[in-house]
Amino acid sequence: PKVKRHSSKTRVSLREDPTTQSKIVYVIGQGDGVTVTGASGSWYRINANGHTGYAMSEFFDADVSAA
Repeated sequence: PKVKRHSSKTRVSLREDPTTQSKIVYVIGQGDGVTVTGASGSWYRINANGHTGYAMSEFFDADVSAA
């Protein structure tokens, strides 16, 4: 897994499935570190503060470290 840092000036929704119509399970705050566990197209599968779901990859910086 890779640790990435959220880079947007807004919060990012973590969703159940990799679609914008999917239910929001958590909201990632600006600057929060997350663990990327996979990818689906332009979406990352993410663990964030005990929540797992999908968020669009464009909202995240490059790798901070490899876990």
